[in-house]
Amino acid sequence: MGSAVPSRATPKTGRTLKRNGLQVQEVVADAGYSSLPALKAIEDQGLTGHIPNNHKFTYQREGFIYQTNENLYLCPRGGSLTYRRTHPTATGHKYVYKLSKLVCRECTV
Repeated sequence: MGSAVPSRATPKTGRTLKRNGLQVQEVVADAGYSSLPALKAIEDQGLTGHIPNNHKFTYQREGFIYQTNENLYLCPRGGSLTYRRTHPTATGHKYVYKLSKLVCRECTV
């Protein structure tokens, strides 16, 4: 539990849960915890996370650049991946961005 929710209370909370034979299965946090380290820690520990994103956390992939004002990603070859929709998932939601297959046809990225 320690790294999923960075807080002074976390070690004490973890000890209390362990002492009482309880195991964390879900994590609920406000949008302030919507970051790659927090989301990765939740995933690594096999937990279900409920953290609002509000587009404050953006997925990073080498070569792709997120454009905040336009809400799109630029690919390394200059194409624009535009926002299409939001899908619900077991752990919250995922945003879908797409680029025309014609632009990507011969790309190796």
